[in-house]
Amino acid sequence: MYQILTRKVAGIDSAETSAIYSSVIGAFGMLLVVPFVWRTPESWAHVGMFAGMGVLGAMGHYCVARALGYAPANIVSPFQYFQLLGSVAVGWLFFGDWPDAGTWIGGAVIVAAGLWLGVSQARRR
Repeated sequence: MYQILTRKVAGIDSAETSAIYSSVIGAFGMLLVVPFVWRTPESWAHVGMFAGMGVLGAMGHYCVARALGYAPANIVSPFQYFQLLGSVAVGWLFFGDWPDAGTWIGGAVIVAAGLWLGVSQARRR
């Protein structure tokens, strides 16, 4: 849904505006959840990691908004499937977690559906 909406406003708003909107909407959305799950960071290192995650997330939103300004969502989206591989790598390297078979099957279904959709949309044109 995020990519579809970002693509719709790509011709109207700049990538910077789209990145700010997604950050602000996400922040207000989390305000509904935070009171029930909040834990104060244990150290300044944790605060720094949270801030770094926020900066990297904002940069990611900006890059997606820029990409969607140049190409349709069905072309851009398959490249984001590398996030699945990156998430597996980070989970394994930093936390020792390895996805189970159900996770791999679900990821394969998501990637296959996205690639099929991209190819079928490209053939129509």
